[in-house]
Amino acid sequence: MSLLLYVNGTNGDAERLRHAVEHGGTGHCIEICEGKSSLIGRLRMRKFDLDIVILHAASRTDLDEILSIRQLLDDLRTILILPDRDHDTIAQGLTLRPRYLSFTDGDFGDVSAVLAKMLRFSRKGSENRPASI
Repeated sequence: MSLLLYVNGTNGDAERLRHAVEHGGTGHCIEICEGKSSLIGRLRMRKFDLDIVILHAASRTDLDEILSIRQLLDDLRTILILPDRDHDTIAQGLTLRPRYLSFTDGDFGDVSAVLAKMLRFSRKGSENRPASI
């Protein structure tokens, strides 16, 4: 299973999020994309190898950039971290149909817990699938 973490920049929020994702995704390959062009490139080259994408919108500008590539995210399970709790920001974020929504003002413990649970359910689901012929 592979996780993709998108962070734009290296501020304190990004570092805390990286730590939370590493904790919640223990034992899984975690790829980190920094910047929109890196994210677009990675999403375009995927061959159904991504299980979960964690998107950190550190600002409204970051959110606008993520929204501009929403078609690349359509069939992916996402966790979205928004920059603020403004109603318009939340409404925009929800158009991406994330599995979970969080905010940069938290400690990301919720993100870690939700990620771990999503991975547990992914693993159980793949164990019940019939083998390919």
